[in-house]
Amino acid sequence: MRPTTTFFLLFVLPFAASAQVVINELCASNDSVIEDEYGNSSDWLELYNAGVGTVDLTGFYLSDDLSDPTKWTFPTTQLASGEWLLIFASDRDEQATFLHTNFKLAASGENVILSSPDGAVVDQVSYENLATDHSWGRLTDASAEQAIFALPTPGFSNNESTGSGFTSPPVWETDTHYFPTPSTVTLSHPQAEAVLYYTLDGSIPTADDLRYTQPIPLDTTTALRVVAIAPEKLPSTVESRTFFVEQRHTLPVVSIVGEPDDFWSWERGILVHGGPDAEEEWPYWGANFWADVELPIHLEFFSADYERLFHHRADTKIHGGRGARTRPMKPLRLMFKEKYGSPTVEYPFFPDRERTTYKRLVLRNASGDYNNAHFRDAFLARYFIQENLNVDVLAHRPVVVYVNGAYYGLFNLREKSDEYYLKHNYGVDPDNLDLLEEESTVATGDYIAFDSMQQFAVTADLRQAANFERVRSFFDVENIAECFVVQSALNNGDWLHNNIKYWREREEGARWRYLLFDMDIAMGRHAWSDWDRENLDSLTRRLLGQNKHADLFVALLANEEFRHYFINRYADLLNTSFRPEIFAREVDRTIAELDPEMPQHFARWTWPGYDVWRDERTAKLYEYLEQRPPYARQHIRDYFELSGEVELQLSTYPADAGTIKINTIEPEELPWDGIYFRGVPITLSITPKPGYTFSHWASRSTIQTPDTQSAITYTFDGNDEVVAYFTAAPAGPQIAGSVVQNGVLPVQLGLPNHQRVTLALYDLAGRKIRQFPPQELGGEHRLDLPVGQLPAGVYWLRVQTATEVVSAPVLVVGE
Repeated sequence: MRPTTTFFLLFVLPFAASAQVVINELCASNDSVIEDEYGNSSDWLELYNAGVGTVDLTGFYLSDDLSDPTKWTFPTTQLASGEWLLIFASDRDEQATFLHTNFKLAASGENVILSSPDGAVVDQVSYENLATDHSWGRLTDASAEQAIFALPTPGFSNNESTGSGFTSPPVWETDTHYFPTPSTVTLSHPQAEAVLYYTLDGSIPTADDLRYTQPIPLDTTTALRVVAIAPEKLPSTVESRTFFVEQRHTLPVVSIVGEPDDFWSWERGILVHGGPDAEEEWPYWGANFWADVELPIHLEFFSADYERLFHHRADTKIHGGRGARTRPMKPLRLMFKEKYGSPTVEYPFFPDRERTTYKRLVLRNASGDYNNAHFRDAFLARYFIQENLNVDVLAHRPVVVYVNGAYYGLFNLREKSDEYYLKHNYGVDPDNLDLLEEESTVATGDYIAFDSMQQFAVTADLRQAANFERVRSFFDVENIAECFVVQSALNNGDWLHNNIKYWREREEGARWRYLLFDMDIAMGRHAWSDWDRENLDSLTRRLLGQNKHADLFVALLANEEFRHYFINRYADLLNTSFRPEIFAREVDRTIAELDPEMPQHFARWTWPGYDVWRDERTAKLYEYLEQRPPYARQHIRDYFELSGEVELQLSTYPADAGTIKINTIEPEELPWDGIYFRGVPITLSITPKPGYTFSHWASRSTIQTPDTQSAITYTFDGNDEVVAYFTAAPAGPQIAGSVVQNGVLPVQLGLPNHQRVTLALYDLAGRKIRQFPPQELGGEHRLDLPVGQLPAGVYWLRVQTATEVVSAPVLVVGE
């Protein structure tokens, strides 16, 4: 690998026309250029006043963070016309001989922003990869052309310095990313004197690499990187594109391009075991994939037919714990940073999400489910979103991954479970958030509020309504119930003591919620998570006194309302989303997505092979779905000491006259049947459809006397058939005219639903003689229409709606 340093300017935003002050020069790796008053070689930056008058900088801001542009505030400071101001980015945050900011500059590159007191950006620059004792600056003071200086001039003019500007980037003449057969890629450059150099292995090209003289032949999928170098200029930005040759896919494709040694070398490659200090026993501590290093990459996202939908520079690192890192195919975290132009990117990576803003993504290798089903956690998360379950989960999209043009395998593209996930999905301020893990790990914020609230919950008598309502104000108890239903029904034993995150915004009325992830052991992944294994007790009573989350849940169960809600919600989900024939549709969908890609995936990673995956591993999921429900219900009966189950059938009469909600669900079709628990109250409510009026409830055994309430709660001690009875409303408008008396026509009007109605009076010749203002009406109405004095005789009153017209005779009697 050739050592090289390449410099980029990502962008410089124009400042307002009235602005006079610019960021003129900066040094992010100062060793011997200049010392501050303390004798330290601190980072520094220089401002220049290009205007004709003195500028008062008091209250202006400097920052190296686009999301926090007011990071450091200028004290009382004046900058005269044509003068330079040297500021040390030392993180000291003080005013001594020099000004010192409360941040340092990153040699790897970042943004620097100068803002006015009202928050308007005066100047903003972005630099990258500054070598020690080199500076980034404007080629001449306040000019638009940027340069790198080997001999920086802190506090003095750049005009006499020897700086190098940047060559403009090369131009891609080839506009496709896919070739069905070997082909060529054509490049050009607007400057005749510029020379193009390229690499085919992902490395950064320099003048020592292949020189472009003719179209580049490609006979295999390749990551092509190109740089332009013109005389007396610094190299251009490196342009990176992946070209696919003879490779077809049915899923989106992610291409990662970076220095080959960063990925594959024995000394430091993060995708290999490597490392002189790596242990031979699992989990191979000291192996390269345990190094917490972030590597620069170019990221591309393609549709299945190779339309490049998104590309951006980013950093990557190995993601996950022992179950993920030690797999042959390594998981990767993708991180978007300010130094690459923006701290976030905009793209709708996940069809199930409305959000389009992302700071971090994960290419997950399925971790504990690696090459088993290879999708357990991912498809469950997507299904929970689709079914609108009350859980916070990470969106999923299956993708094919290439690294430097080499096929790497089938991954789950996922959201990252961090403060930015909460910010962009729920609008939470990351600086005003408690995001906690396990028993004592703080991701952001602290444990003060949670520990206080949890302590009240586990010590108060929650059988008392006032105490329970207070706890309900602290914790989203429906979310907690949902998490315990999901984890126990699907038998994920790797939870509560592990893989648990919970969060709350620090706002009045905000409540704690759990974030579900890593359900790789669920649904029979191991023998101890098979369909017949009890899980609820092991998640709760066995952990009592040892786990604050188990303690909280058991305390909530002391409250009858919560206990009944949990039991009924468990039954509701087993009767709908977790019903085998319904749940299996999502398994079908996922397998259909992955199946065309799995032969190539297993050709790359071998174990256990495509045939085993297709015939055995995926079959296990269907088997679990079929076998689990009766065991899960038995475990609920045992845990809560319930006497049995009841089967309820719901219907309406007439058929399709309304919809019925039972507890938390509304069956899509009636008649419908579900299994519930004897002795636990069931709540039913009704919504009539247009044209029908609800009459009463009745059942074969429990509701002996017609119950006319639209919402009812009953305890069913045996199987029963519950029917909601309706009376039919008129199919269309019904009108009855009358006799005009004293110039007023009384009318009886009946409408099946609320709608806009227009009424008019006609004589027998069909002439309109009275028009009445339109009205919004529904149901039965008595209207008194003013018609005034009319000759005696018969008339017709016409009623018109959006879809129908009806008429009725009206008699006017002579005096």
